[in-house]
Amino acid sequence: MPRKPLLIIVIAVCFLVSPIFILLQVSLYTLTPVIGYNNIFAKLSPHDALILCLYPVCAAAVFFVKKWGWYVYLSAALCLVVDNIVVFALRPQYHLLALVAYNLILVAAAGVFFRRAVIAPYFNPSLRWWEQPRRYVIRVFLEVGGESAARAEVVDLSETGAFVVCPAALPSGRTLPVMLHAFSHRIELAATVRRREERGAAVGYGLQFARTGPVERTALRALLRDLGRAGLVNRERKRAAAARGLRRTAPRFRLNLGAAIAGPSGDVPAVVVNLSRAGCLLGVGESAVLKPFRLHLHAFGHKVSVACEARWIGCWEGIPVCGAVFRFDDPGQKRLVRRILAVSRRAGAVDRLKSASPLPDEKLYELALHSPYRIVNRARSLFVKR
Repeated sequence: MPRKPLLIIVIAVCFLVSPIFILLQVSLYTLTPVIGYNNIFAKLSPHDALILCLYPVCAAAVFFVKKWGWYVYLSAALCLVVDNIVVFALRPQYHLLALVAYNLILVAAAGVFFRRAVIAPYFNPSLRWWEQPRRYVIRVFLEVGGESAARAEVVDLSETGAFVVCPAALPSGRTLPVMLHAFSHRIELAATVRRREERGAAVGYGLQFARTGPVERTALRALLRDLGRAGLVNRERKRAAAARGLRRTAPRFRLNLGAAIAGPSGDVPAVVVNLSRAGCLLGVGESAVLKPFRLHLHAFGHKVSVACEARWIGCWEGIPVCGAVFRFDDPGQKRLVRRILAVSRRAGAVDRLKSASPLPDEKLYELALHSPYRIVNRARSLFVKR
C-alpha cells in the first residue's frame, strides 16, 4: 500500500521515542542509574508515569490520521506544555533554556497540524490515499493508422503479430503504423494487415508486425514476459495447433477484456479504465447515468456480473467516464474480482495511486475550510485587514 506522508511518520516516531530520551535526561540530571538498584523507574511518581504515557498517545493520534486523533494530539500537546511549566516552577534545578526548547518544539509540532495540507486528511477520509484500495490501470488496445488512428481491441498478441477487433475498415495488405498500449507498456510499431475475419457484428483483423528493430523487440519481449508471468498464455490455441500437426508458432497471449452495462433494452458496451477490489472507472460513451446498474465483466478467462452504484461522472482522455462502487451479492463475486486484479498486477498494470497528482491549491483550500483550519483562515483574514 502507498505510505503515509513522511512528515506524519516522522512526528509520530519522534513522540514514540521521546520517553526514552526524557528518562535518560532525568537520569543525567539527578545522577540516578537507569537500571540496577534504586533505578530511575523506582522513583517515578504516578504523575510522571502519566506524563510519559502521553507521548505514545500523541504518537498514535498522529499516526492513525483520524478526526479524533487531531483533537487528542493537540489536547495532549497542550497538557505537556502546561506540565513543563509547572515542573519548572516546582523544580528550579531544571534549566530555563531546556523548558523553552521543549515547549518551542511542542508548539512548532502542533502548529504543523494547523496547515491546510496536513489538517485536511484528518477531517476528509477521501484525501487519505494510503487507505484507499489499489487501482490498476487497464489499458489494452491498439491505435492503428497514425494521425487519424482508430482504436482497436486486442484479442490476442504474440511477438510476431496480433489479432484485433476494429470498428474502422483496415485495408488488406497495407502496412500501417500502430501504437500498442498494454497495461504499463506503450510500444510504437508497424503492422501489415494479413487477414480479415467477421465475428458476429464485429470485424477482426490479423496483423503481422513489420520492421521491428532491437528496441521494439526488447519492449515486446518485456511485455510478453509480464503476460506469461500473469498466466495469459493462450493454451487452447497451442493445443489445437499440436493436435492438427501444424508447425510451432510464437506463443499467443489472451488480452481481450470485455465489459458491458446491463440495460432495459440490452447490454451497453463499456471500457474499463481502471479497477480495484472496491470499484472501477468505466468509459461509458454517451450513456453515462448516475443510477445503480449491473456490470458484466469478462477478463482474462474470468466472468463476473456484479451490481454497481454510480458515484460520479467526469471526463478522462476526452471520453465520458463513470466512477462506480461494487455492491457484491455473494462472496464468489468478490473472489472473481480479486482474481482479475491479481492477473492485472502480475501483467504489469500500473498502480494508479502511486502516480496520483496532488489536489490543486484551491480544491485543498476548499476542503480544509470544512475543518478547524477555518480558525486559522479567520485569524489570517483579521490580521490582513489590520
